[in-house]
Amino acid sequence: MLTNLGRQMFLRSGPVVKSIADPLIGLVPPSIRFGGGTYDRWSRIAVMNPGHEQAATVKRSELLMEVLSSALLGSEFYKPYQHLAPRITWQSVYETLKGLPIISRDELSQRPERMISTKFADVDLASTSGSSGKPVRFYLPKNRRSAEWAFMVTAWNQACGYALGDWRALMRGLEFKDSKPWRVSNAFSELRLSPFHMTPENLLLFQRLIAARSIRYLHGYPSAIDTLARSVIAARDPHKLSASIKAVLLISQPVTPDQRQAIAEAFPSARIVVQYGLTERIAFALERMDEPGVYDVNPMYSTIEILDDRDRPVAAGQRGRIIGTSHINTAAPIIRYDSGDTATVISVDGDWPSCRYVLADIRPRREDSSVVGRDGRQADTAALNLHSTEFSKVAEYQFVQMAPGVVKLLLVPVERSAAAVMPAVAEQFAAKLGNSFELSFEVRDEVIIPKSGKRRLVIDKDELTAK
Repeated sequence: MLTNLGRQMFLRSGPVVKSIADPLIGLVPPSIRFGGGTYDRWSRIAVMNPGHEQAATVKRSELLMEVLSSALLGSEFYKPYQHLAPRITWQSVYETLKGLPIISRDELSQRPERMISTKFADVDLASTSGSSGKPVRFYLPKNRRSAEWAFMVTAWNQACGYALGDWRALMRGLEFKDSKPWRVSNAFSELRLSPFHMTPENLLLFQRLIAARSIRYLHGYPSAIDTLARSVIAARDPHKLSASIKAVLLISQPVTPDQRQAIAEAFPSARIVVQYGLTERIAFALERMDEPGVYDVNPMYSTIEILDDRDRPVAAGQRGRIIGTSHINTAAPIIRYDSGDTATVISVDGDWPSCRYVLADIRPRREDSSVVGRDGRQADTAALNLHSTEFSKVAEYQFVQMAPGVVKLLLVPVERSAAAVMPAVAEQFAAKLGNSFELSFEVRDEVIIPKSGKRRLVIDKDELTAK
């Protein structure tokens, strides 16, 4: 992991190689493990404030200019606009941005390879499903992780004192064996705990593992950490986590008042840090201390526009769509992407589209729901998204709760020939769900659309048979 190439090789290696290399990589200083000079560069950028520093304003324009130039000169999608490339300067970059189209989720996903502006070997195929269960595919640069970590660690450090390399207990949608619902990553300083195996017995085990490593930071889905918190309360905190946990870092889902209350009760010494971001990497924001639901958007990570239904910028007090342009993706630039999320503008500083926002009441496109196992535990659909080659052949998917612990997966392939890989997709979902679920699957031409016309990722068996 001493070089970018070494890090990429480790991340793409198989489980056997990782198990051998991981303890050795854990001995490498965090500053090198997480990206070395690249991490340092983005860390310096992450702390800049364009509202108060001229250097930050210039750097932000330069980052956007690099993204736009890469797209206009190298991307098939932006070929009709390549005549704009010679005119871009850091002073005119926002005017150029306004001249480019807003991209919908469907447009991004139809032929994502059109966005690539570099060698194919320099990008990774990624996907996100959204509330409808319709996967959106796109490409991200392979070297993105150093930038991502720089922004996250900078935000966490400012919010709760987290330092690069501090150990975290991570609860998010990774794949685990039923026989061992946890594992250790020395490379990333993570104790990884399965959100799919949160039985009463495993929750007590998780508490013991966290205490044994003297972990002070919990990181993951609010639904998973809420479940852990309730277990700590019910068990009367046998390992004194209430005093040792310094911060709870929440990602990927909205946080409900009940979840906040349970987490605060279980870990009263902890700062609750809520992060807003998207898989497409077009926005990064952190909730303000003591102002639940109010977010400061980091303008160095991306250029955000909050627009109404007629693509006009909204004023403070108004609600609009979150449109984003990533600054860290120059390999397959995603420019003016309509995330599907909406927010209310609390304050806006500067002129559109270079303005900086404080947002509230962010409503994500994903309406989180869950399927229920035979033991009563819930598996949240936010953790069930896949990123495999087989999953890229899925046009839409949907879960049908047939009974507690019995789930049918409806799969719509992108084309008829892709039906052959649907069993592999079902196996991957089954592996994530674990042995509390009996999963069957069905290949269909379309998912079930309820009478309301609003697609849902989880439906019940009555809605299935009604069709």
